[in-house]
Formats: sequence, structure tokens, C-alpha cells
Amino acid sequence: MNRLLRIGVDEIGDIYLKEKVYTSNIIAVISITLSVLYGIIGHFFFPAVVPIAVIGTLALLCVLALNHLRWFTLSRLICGLATPYLMYLFQAVLTSKEDALIGPMVAFGITFSFFPFFLFDFREKTKLIFISFLVLIPIVFQEDLIKAIEVEGIDNSLYRNPYFVRFSYLLSGLTLLSSICIFLYRKSIVDLKNTNLIRKTQEQHQEILSQNEELHQQTEELVAQQELVEERSTKLEHANKKLEEAMDQLKVKNQLISESIHAAQTIQEAILPNSTTCSNILGEYFIFNQPKDIVSGDFYWNYKIDNQIFLVVADCTGHGVPAAFMTLIGHTILDRIIKYQGIHEPNLILHHLHDEILRLLNQKDGSNKDGMDLSIVRYHKTEKGASIIFAGAKTTIFYTKSGKIQTLKGDRKAIGGFELQKEFQFTNHELELHSDEMFYLMSDGYADQHNHDRKKFGTAKLIEFLNEINSLEVSQQKGLLTSEMNTFQGSQEQRDDMLIIGVKV
Repeated sequence: MNRLLRIGVDEIGDIYLKEKVYTSNIIAVISITLSVLYGIIGHFFFPAVVPIAVIGTLALLCVLALNHLRWFTLSRLICGLATPYLMYLFQAVLTSKEDALIGPMVAFGITFSFFPFFLFDFREKTKLIFISFLVLIPIVFQEDLIKAIEVEGIDNSLYRNPYFVRFSYLLSGLTLLSSICIFLYRKSIVDLKNTNLIRKTQEQHQEILSQNEELHQQTEELVAQQELVEERSTKLEHANKKLEEAMDQLKVKNQLISESIHAAQTIQEAILPNSTTCSNILGEYFIFNQPKDIVSGDFYWNYKIDNQIFLVVADCTGHGVPAAFMTLIGHTILDRIIKYQGIHEPNLILHHLHDEILRLLNQKDGSNKDGMDLSIVRYHKTEKGASIIFAGAKTTIFYTKSGKIQTLKGDRKAIGGFELQKEFQFTNHELELHSDEMFYLMSDGYADQHNHDRKKFGTAKLIEFLNEINSLEVSQQKGLLTSEMNTFQGSQEQRDDMLIIGVKV
């Protein structure tokens, strides 16, 4: 029953309209019950009222259907008119023109005429006036209505029975009183809901005022913060302007430094033996030279006198510009020792180079500790290949025997720097290589390079790789060393200068 009474009600947000629709459902259900009851009674006693009962039932069912379709104005209009019109039609059928104003029927008609006021009020004045006008029509023209639809042969003596009349007046009064009580009860519920809604609205309004006050305070704080930000932004802009000026100056200085370094690179490349000189002296060879920066701390030097060939590979302390200066010093001293002083023994060359570095850089008394690791070979061609004398300062010579790489380590003493012992003597090592065999001099940059796993390439891996490529043409060996390092290094930064020279005897 509750589901029937709430047809169309739960979808409404407006409390006033929700209550009116709920009331229309109550009136419709009660009137349908009465209409069906009149139809059943009429079937046995007054058959003429059955069509009216059927029409009334259908009309009131339409009220429920229209509420379901959300046509609330039309449903309330039909509900407000159907009940009083049905009572007047029942009266018109059951009475004759001489009994037009029989009290009980009039009382019921007037009672049900109050129903429209339960469905509309002064908030809908136009609709209320319109439906009130329609309800008054059958009351004013009641006699004409009875004459128009008078049915012959109906016994209406029941309506003249004094007990029935009293009962009808009582029932009519109770119906009206019940309707008014129900209306007042429902109205009190609506008023209570409205009161609660007003109270909640006031609470929400107060909360909104409190939030607005809080928001106002936050706004003031934000304004203060904004002013502080603007002040700091002004200072920051001023600082940025100074920074931009400094950056411009830095760019100019950087450009000058870069130009100077490139000029140094040009000078360094100029003092290194060119490819023609190297080819004339060394024959078949390759040079893998990959500086970490623009200028390198690794250098090579060669010279030929009579049938004796000298080849030097050196790795100066550090890298970049400081190490590049050391390469110039090393190159100049080697020229003096070998070309002008005529010292040709590799171990003595290293000894004199060490003494000259100590003297030129005042390392015995000063704080400068720069030096170099260096390999030197002196060799001459023989009928079977070449006879080599090697001396090394913390370096190793790699060479091939029967296609396999062999190594020979030099002395564990560097040139210059911390190695101040004057009594130390470097050692000569003699090698005999056959024709087409190779020897390699190198710095430690290639073997010390890391990959993305922080793992070094390593000397063992380098030896293994040279075993694979030493029989190839020297140009192919250089290309494979380059590609192997690119693959191993990946995106990792280069750690040091790299220099490898390979010579085929």
C-alpha cells in the first residue's frame, strides 16, 4: 500500500509538491475503493450506477498513472474533480427531479468538494480558482443535471428513511472531519519538514558565513603572501638579471677559453708526428687516439736515425689542459735527449727524462707532483723480422708470438712526480719478433674505461680482444678497437684519454 501511495513522490525534490502528490494518491486510492464499492452495491440494487462507478474508477486510476509519468498538475486536477463529480452523478442517477436536493447526497457532494483544496492552495492561485469554479458548476446546476440524466423506475425511498439520513449526515461529517484531520496532519508533517529545512538552512548559512570569514582570513593571508612573493619575485628578477649578465660574461670568457683550448689543440696536433712521418718511420701501423677532452694528456713520439727506430707512448698525469702542457714538456725533452744529446739506450732515455722533469718543474723543492707513465721501444729491422729493446715506466708492451698476445711489463716507477729516488735505474728488455708479428704500446685509458654496470673493460679482456684481431690489417684493427669501445662504453662518460699504437714488423 505504501508503494502505491508513493507513486511519483520519491522523484520530487520540492517538499510542497511532494506532499500534494502524496495527498492526490491517498484521495485516488480512497475514491477508487468507494467507486468500486458503489459499483458492487449498484450491480445488485441500482444497475444504473455501474457505468458511473467504472468511469470513476478509470479516471482515478489515471491519476496514479499521471503521477507515475510526472504529469502532476493534470493528475491533481483530475483527482480534485473526479470525486465530487462522481458523487453528483450518483445523486443525479439515484434521485428524481422532485428529490433534487436530498440532504445526504448533497452533504457527500459538498464534503468531496473540499478535496481540491487539499491538492492546491494559495501558492497556486490560478489553478485553485480554476478548479474551484469547476467544482461549483454541478452544485449550481444540480437540478438541471438530474433532469438531464434521470433514470425511471429507481426506488429511492431509502434516501427518505430518517435513520439513513442521520447516518448519511454523520458519515458525511466524519468523512469531512477525517479529511480535514488527515490534511492538517500531513500539513503539520510538511511544516515540521519545512521547519527542519529552515533550521538546516540557517545552520548551513551560519556555516557558510563562518567559512566565508575563514575564507576572508585566508584571502588576506594569500594577499600578504602574494605581496611577499611579488617582493621576492622582484628581488629574484634583479638577481636573475645579474645572473644573466654574469652568464653573458661567462659565455664570453668560455668562448675565449674554448678558442684558446682549440688553439692549444692545434699546437698539440702540430707537434705530434703526422701520418706521413709515421708511415715513413713505422711502416704498417695504426694509431687509436681518443682524448677525453679537446686536448689530450696522452702523446706519442717517433724518430729514426740510421736504421734505428724510436717509438714513445706516454700518459701524463691527469687529462685536459694541465696534462696537455705536460705532453709539450715531454715532447721537448725527448727531442733534446735523443736528437741532440745522442742518448739512444731506452733505459737511459727514461732516466734522463725523469731527471729533466724533476729539474724543470722544481719538484724536489716545490709542490708540483706531475709526471707521466711512458713506454719506449728502439728497434731495427732484421732478416727474420725486428730486434726490439723496450723500457717502461709503469707500462707494459703487448706483442704477438705465433698469433697469441704476450706481455712484458716495465719498471714499477713513473717519470717525475712522486718518484724522487735518484739511484733507481730503469731496465732494458730485448725482444725478437718475426715478420708480420705485431707489438702494441698504449696508455691505461682503454682498459680502465667503465660501462653502465661500473665494470672496467680490463687488461684481460683487452688481451682477449687483441688475440682475435691481431692477424687483420692494421686499419681493420683500429676500426674494431673503436667499435668495441663504443659498444662497451655505451652512454657512459669517458674517464680518461685513450691511446693505442700498433705496429706490424
